[in-house]
Amino acid sequence: MEQANLLDRAEQAENALSATDDAAQAQCSQDEGALERQIGSTNLLQSRCRWSWGLAARVLGAAVVLLAPAMQVWSGFLPPERGRHQSRSGQRGAENISDKFVQLFGNGQQCNISARSSQYMPVRVWDLSPIWRRACEEKNHKKALAQERNWCWVGVKRQCHWNLKNHYPWTELQHMAAKAGAAPPVRFEPFSGLDQPQICDKPENGRSRKWTAADNATAQAWFEKMVKVYVLNLPSDTERWQMIDARLKKLNIKATRVEGVDMRVPGALWTAKQKGWVPKDFNFTLAQQVAYQPRQEMGSILGTLGCASAHFKAQAQILAERPPLAVILEDDSWPISDFVTRVWSLVHEELPCDWQITSLYSRCPYGTCVSPRLARVQPDLNEPEWRCRQGVNWGMHAMLYRLDALPQFQRVWRRTVFNHLNPHCMDIDVALASISDKVSYYAVPNVQDPGFVRETNHRSARWHINQVARTTQTTTSFVYVPKVRPGEPWPGAWNFG
Repeated sequence: MEQANLLDRAEQAENALSATDDAAQAQCSQDEGALERQIGSTNLLQSRCRWSWGLAARVLGAAVVLLAPAMQVWSGFLPPERGRHQSRSGQRGAENISDKFVQLFGNGQQCNISARSSQYMPVRVWDLSPIWRRACEEKNHKKALAQERNWCWVGVKRQCHWNLKNHYPWTELQHMAAKAGAAPPVRFEPFSGLDQPQICDKPENGRSRKWTAADNATAQAWFEKMVKVYVLNLPSDTERWQMIDARLKKLNIKATRVEGVDMRVPGALWTAKQKGWVPKDFNFTLAQQVAYQPRQEMGSILGTLGCASAHFKAQAQILAERPPLAVILEDDSWPISDFVTRVWSLVHEELPCDWQITSLYSRCPYGTCVSPRLARVQPDLNEPEWRCRQGVNWGMHAMLYRLDALPQFQRVWRRTVFNHLNPHCMDIDVALASISDKVSYYAVPNVQDPGFVRETNHRSARWHINQVARTTQTTTSFVYVPKVRPGEPWPGAWNFG
């Protein structure tokens, strides 16, 4: 019965697809002759090719490789009247594939199997003439060192960084940059951080929908069964914890407090390394020295290190407690009143089954819109790799994790964050965006008003610690900071009154 239900859902997927994946289609054509010779008909092939081509390439490709044994597998996967004479080995194979399907796709509880995956999107850059590039460099680099950057794009992003709590689409931000003389006008050189912006780069997409009582009840039951919520909060920030704890209780959301990591506390880095939140071979002394090189334009990164450590600490708790899905909230987040129903709707209606991690509040998002409330994040190649493609997809306020994918992408993420030769990547959100060509990372653009969460008016604890740091203790030495400079290149971004 379960296998039949899986097939029914797969059949429904074809109705939602408007185009086919060329590579999978070509594979079906190449395999048709071999399959006909093996089983004497193309009924099975037709059943396979009616599926979403993205799913066929990942899940059903085994039929091509295994040939004759695969025929028994798939005959076991079909409804009983079509697989009546299957062998025992075919039954076992069918059960294994069925179990794998449920493991990958959560039995329809963790994604929308009819949503097209977006793994192979071309990476975009703003291709400008040398004249525009030179003009923007003269305007925007000012006291900064002239570096191999797209300074017109820097001018547009700067408007986003100065308006983090506003809900401006990229087109409006470019208009603002052009008015300031920092970027070309939209009518001459249009460029949006989100490709296909008409789909999701719209404030109105964040409005609450008219949920029915049944929607809310179904969403609440699903959320309690599938999702666990964690809140990152420094032990000293009791007022913040009381605020978000009261808010979550009002929304009937159970949450677990995870104490943040304050690297000002003696021995905190040693403890983080022993617990596995920070790699044991990470050299913070060297990372801080690199951060103070003139071209980096950085300051103390002590608070940044603590923030990254805390998020990996929370992820370790997810792996230990093993909820199917998890949301990690920072303590300056304010979930919207219908947060639970919104998450339920996003997972069941819009998230493709290839997703691994999803930001529910992404500031200055860069990538491609794939549905009304969702973008597929991509690396910003307008920025050099040594800057960790910095400046887009900011914020870790509300992150949705998928347990079965977490160990895989966490390894890549950790290596990127704790690279002492590239301190820009210690900003954990920046690092994640930079590897989005290796990780299936989706995001809800914060242009959408109100969206899933809002940010409170508390200043950034990370930024504050970076600002006031005078000495930094590591496992081997102290680093003296003779002059404290902002840990981020956007003054006042944490305080909007």
